[in-house]
Amino acid sequence: MSHIWGVDANSEPMPRRVYVTLPDTVYASLERWAKLRGQAIATTAAIAVELSVRQAEDKGEIPPFTETAGEEENSNESAGSN
Repeated sequence: MSHIWGVDANSEPMPRRVYVTLPDTVYASLERWAKLRGQAIATTAAIAVELSVRQAEDKGEIPPFTETAGEEENSNESAGSN
């Protein structure tokens, strides 16, 4: 079974929404990059986060996804949504 971002390759990936606070200088750079790409700032930010996470995974800074880790993550999300 193949996994992409912890999702079974046979199922539909589901985007997740997160909120972050950025320093003014980072936001300004992100805004310039988004304008250059002709994209919304949120779209460009999502791309930047995805690239950073993939790079960290490639370097071994983030452990690979496992079924057990995914189940633990889901149960933690459920516990926090009360």
